[in-house]
Amino acid sequence: MLKDFSPAEKKELPFLLDDAADAVEMVLTQGLLAAQGKFHTKG
Repeated sequence: MLKDFSPAEKKELPFLLDDAADAVEMVLTQGLLAAQGKFHTKG
């Protein structure tokens, strides 16, 4: 079941959305492999 974001999650949300937008832009301009290499990291 989905629930509201916690206060800590709400604080991080703008940064996560910026990263997500950057990842989509990179997929469109440089390709999937480049975006995965930059944004799909462990930890």
